[in-house]
Amino acid sequence: MNESNRSQNSLEFLIILGFVMALIGWVMFFVGSYLVDSKDQENTLQAEDFAENINNELAILNKVEEGYSREVLITADDYDIEVLADTLILKDKFNENNTYYFDLFAGLDMEITNESIDGKNYTKLVFKKGIER
Repeated sequence: MNESNRSQNSLEFLIILGFVMALIGWVMFFVGSYLVDSKDQENTLQAEDFAENINNELAILNKVEEGYSREVLITADDYDIEVLADTLILKDKFNENNTYYFDLFAGLDMEITNESIDGKNYTKLVFKKGIER
């Protein structure tokens, strides 16, 4: 009877241990999932804020007199920039859903160059209105 009791205790211990391990696994999964989602949301908000700033710059350029110039630095590690026809395209490298399109108006001159500042790569956008090169 004593040996049967030990076997039963060992089996109960293994069942409880398995349940606790499964519970810890589930908790780790949900915490990890939450952290990934919150980081994605942070990146999305940052990209949307940046896109709004670019949009505001273009709106200012559209309203000002000739001779206005503005430089904007973008972290090259975070975004890809393209210009197709009269559209500026800003693509988030980390989240494909964060792609922004900006309409460029007539009379706007834009230069895109790559720079390295303190070992970090940047893309510099220079918006100009009515300034000769």
